[in-house]
Amino acid sequence: MSGQYQGWQGPSMSSTPSDYSSGGGGGDRVAVTVIRPLVTLGVAIAMTIVLPKMLGERETFVDGLSSGGRTAAGYVTGATRKPQRGGIDSFLIDYEYRVGDSAYRGVVKATEQQAKSARVGDALTVTYNPADPGRSIGTSLAEAKRDTKMAGPVIYVVIALFWGAAIWSLMAARNA
Repeated sequence: MSGQYQGWQGPSMSSTPSDYSSGGGGGDRVAVTVIRPLVTLGVAIAMTIVLPKMLGERETFVDGLSSGGRTAAGYVTGATRKPQRGGIDSFLIDYEYRVGDSAYRGVVKATEQQAKSARVGDALTVTYNPADPGRSIGTSLAEAKRDTKMAGPVIYVVIALFWGAAIWSLMAARNA
């Protein structure tokens, strides 16, 4: 049988644990074919459950404020620019309001223009939940409803992207 392929003969007795590290290629293959697809699939499943639930909770909260919310005079306490990946920054306006003898704080997302023009002490109307005054919105109910309605399609596009990544990862693992 000299010169013929005799099959895999396993590691030699002089093999060391470093022969089996990811630097040798074997571990990388496991990561690509097993771990990455499972993680990607898990994230897609989680996003399919979590994102619609969050949207539903927000819709319920805004609808509850529409029917039973109270308003209070609030004022701006600051504005923040939060750098994000991809170069698209988000902006927040911090506010404070009082209900009875208690002071509460909140944060509302804003456009760059709104954040730049907001000044500490500027007045704003806050709508809060009378059963839990710490839960509030610092925008009009109409704007909160519009934002919630617009978030629905965006959330489902994000979910579709996660599923696309999961399917791509599974196909890549299958072909590896």
